[in-house]
Amino acid sequence: MVKTKIPLLSFEAHGTIAKEITFQRRDGATFSRQTPAPRDAKTLPQIYHRWDYIHYLHLWTLLSPAVKQTWLTNASRYHMTGLNLYLKTHVKHLTDMSLRLHLDRQIGSYTYDSSLNSRHATIYGAVPCPGRISTAFHFDGLDDYLSIPLTALSGAELTFLWWAKANWSALPISQCRCLSTDHSLGSNYEFRTYNNNPLQFYWGDSTDAWAVSLGKPADNVWTHFTATFKWDGSNTTTRGYQNGDFVEQVVKASRFQLPDLAFDIGKWNSSFFLGDIDEFTVFTTILPDTLIKLYSERRYPS
Repeated sequence: MVKTKIPLLSFEAHGTIAKEITFQRRDGATFSRQTPAPRDAKTLPQIYHRWDYIHYLHLWTLLSPAVKQTWLTNASRYHMTGLNLYLKTHVKHLTDMSLRLHLDRQIGSYTYDSSLNSRHATIYGAVPCPGRISTAFHFDGLDDYLSIPLTALSGAELTFLWWAKANWSALPISQCRCLSTDHSLGSNYEFRTYNNNPLQFYWGDSTDAWAVSLGKPADNVWTHFTATFKWDGSNTTTRGYQNGDFVEQVVKASRFQLPDLAFDIGKWNSSFFLGDIDEFTVFTTILPDTLIKLYSERRYPS
């Protein structure tokens, strides 16, 4: 038997070690390297990254030819396509995302904001529970809530998306409000319902108010809600969706300046929500209806 200094580095090697190492011969020498092992496609980071990619790929398809040509012109210096540069820019920097709470990552008394803006929410009593996507937070209707710091939500366009589950038809008014700013500060918005009526996303200040319907959800099942806000220079338009389906639009010829304030999830003044909330996201653009529908259809792979 021929003795070699490294007997495993031969093309005849086989067995469990050979399955983990690939062998190559180059310039008369034998080299080995570890066989690449792709990450599990079902891990949450991989899933979230894939969803970001799909989000911006979908928005690319809606761009005008002129805008796409601008991206192509800028990309040519890097020997890239316009689509590649667009995706590289947006997926990396999440340019239109103000806040994203997956509500499945807790760091001490905070739950992590993955929007790159570090607006982590402080947890007051709410506890993790099985969610629509991985883990969510349960609110006991007594004193549980999440507090989110200054969020700079005073732009001309905003989209709110979130999942919620509750026994809606049995909840008193005080336990139906699961998102709000501080009403005492003059301007506020809140997600609410009254006496078993359809849910609403409410915007208001000292001079005017908007209340757009989000429909009447089924009890004790995860329901996806979306509310959009747009000021076009002349009118304020709010739109409500349930499970990706358009419910109502309200248009007023006046402007409501969204408050640039901290806000709470699971609380409105001294009223607290009873139920579960998952995947709360805020975009600084109006998402198209087709993309809103995609968000409502997301599933955690089994």
